[in-house]
Amino acid sequence: MTQGGFEAALEGLQAVRGRTQWINQQVSAGKLALDPEVAEKAAKRVEEEIQELAVLMRDARQLGRVTGLGTYPDG
Repeated sequence: MTQGGFEAALEGLQAVRGRTQWINQQVSAGKLALDPEVAEKAAKRVEEEIQELAVLMRDARQLGRVTGLGTYPDG
């Protein structure tokens, strides 16, 4: 990921953090409720996203360890 890519990711995470804080405040104030079935589906989807992100992170780490070029070995 390029420097610009990391900056964009950071901005995205900060935006999500802000929305999450707002939602938590609404829940704490009793202004927001979630149907249990909807909550269960949302939690399942979050778990799926976490698994997908774990795969992406693993793949990204492997980019830093290039072992050869095509059928040509390294070293």
